[in-house]
Amino acid sequence: MNRLFLNKINADNNYTIRRTAKAVIINPITDEVLLISDILVGGGVESGETYQTALLREIMEETGVEVEIVGYLGSVIQYRQYLKKKYIIRGYLCNFTTNISQPSTVDIDELKTKKTWKCITVAIDGLNKKIMELQNIHSKDMQTDHYQASLFNRQMAVFFLGEALKTLNQKTI
Repeated sequence: MNRLFLNKINADNNYTIRRTAKAVIINPITDEVLLISDILVGGGVESGETYQTALLREIMEETGVEVEIVGYLGSVIQYRQYLKKKYIIRGYLCNFTTNISQPSTVDIDELKTKKTWKCITVAIDGLNKKIMELQNIHSKDMQTDHYQASLFNRQMAVFFLGEALKTLNQKTI
């Protein structure tokens, strides 16, 4: 199993666990990946949900698209020190099947997000560029959860997109 640790610290006992699921949604016709404001679709697993159930709910809430989950990509563990949370994130490869509705979210911030389809390698390159920009910030802005979330979410996206690319390349050999 592939796993990535972000900001590993010895604080497991003091951190609240937050389970989340993320999707690399591929359009099988164009081989493009769906991003929301340049990050992966997905979110929190609610009580009583499996990772897969939560993922399908989050995809519908954020995008209004229907997908088929075709594979597990691995996990990312994020330690968000300003929130005192340990995020356990599972990534899944999904095939886009159809648009069935508008996003079902009522969250104003989520409604403002932009859905874009990008070539997977272009998406990885763009995310890596943004990661480098974030890592070159030398200010008090680095001492916030917003900064940490922005950096970690992009690092996590690059990891899952890379795993998806490996999986897709194996299928074409």
